[in-house]
Amino acid sequence: MGHEKETKSCTLCRREESRGIYILDIFLCRDCEKELLQLEAEDPTYHQAVKTLSRSRASKLLM
Repeated sequence: MGHEKETKSCTLCRREESRGIYILDIFLCRDCEKELLQLEAEDPTYHQAVKTLSRSRASKLLM
């Protein structure tokens, strides 16, 4: 019997992944983590990611 890896839904892309990072209880897959690290603060994609992460964090605080 093999060990099954637990998967989580990435907060940004919604893909189910077994590897990634947690930032304040928010899961990011490795691909989104890499993309965020390469984005410039002026990039609209960066601002959208920040909004998504903020909404996700706020919804967890209300639970």
